[in-house]
Amino acid sequence: MGLFTACPLPFYTGTPMPTIPAGGGFSLLTAGAMAWAAQAAYEVPDQDKLTAILTQWNWRLVRMFSQPVPGAWPRTGASGFIADTGTARVIALAGTEPTNLGNWLQNFDFPVDGTGAHRGFQAGALAAQPVVMAALGDLLGPIYLTGHSLGGALAAMTAMALPDTWTERIAGIYTIGMPRPGNAAYRDAYNRRLGARTYRLIHGDDVVPKVPPSALRFRHVGALLHCDRGARFAGQPAIPPDEGASLAELREIGRAAFGTNTAPPFPAESRAAVLAAAQLSAPIRDHLTDGYLRALTPTPEGDEQSAT
Repeated sequence: MGLFTACPLPFYTGTPMPTIPAGGGFSLLTAGAMAWAAQAAYEVPDQDKLTAILTQWNWRLVRMFSQPVPGAWPRTGASGFIADTGTARVIALAGTEPTNLGNWLQNFDFPVDGTGAHRGFQAGALAAQPVVMAALGDLLGPIYLTGHSLGGALAAMTAMALPDTWTERIAGIYTIGMPRPGNAAYRDAYNRRLGARTYRLIHGDDVVPKVPPSALRFRHVGALLHCDRGARFAGQPAIPPDEGASLAELREIGRAAFGTNTAPPFPAESRAAVLAAAQLSAPIRDHLTDGYLRALTPTPEGDEQSAT
């Protein structure tokens, strides 16, 4: 449970969870469910609280995990939970906790490895892989992965690290404000295997999807769906053309630390986190999970369930 990422229990219990489809395909309702799961991943290791959240959703906790990366650097690796929804198994990975030095060392360990993957993210995904495979066991049903921020990159890269016998059963990978996970070679290899089943959501001017910068040859994976600040997600995600290297993006990243925001108070458990969020610039405030959750709240008329 993170000081700046944990939310009070009532925040989770007021939203009914839709049935997670066994057949896959993009769905705004499933995207909303995955965004809630990504937020709940920050509640690890408070097992009682996480169990209460999942019980309210009629999900069953299979396993929580927090896997370190071996070595001298205090990198956290990957943490999250695996749950059974009754129709599918969901793997949700936590993102960066601002007070966790290991998370920041992982984020900034961004030389690429031999596959073109961000070295820090890849180390976390490989740390999670044996836990995920053990928890999946002899499961024959569909698998979903999700995560916010760093957790989104870990979700995608954990899926990529699984053997083909497992990736064939992945129904969807929903990432919430994820950073770029590797270079063009990694993107191409990823998209050949999982690009059509990876749905990358960006809310407003969220700055995190702009890092690591494209000017450093990093690229995104999967299909993109963007919504403006204050709007709702709508439509279907699509794999965009090659991003290219953008020097203008570097200026945007530099400016992201400045300014104010007009978002509602962040519903954190910690009063310090609520006050800190109120002082964030708009591009950083757009990154917090509550903005994504509001943008994925179904309209009164009901959202379209799946892709056509």
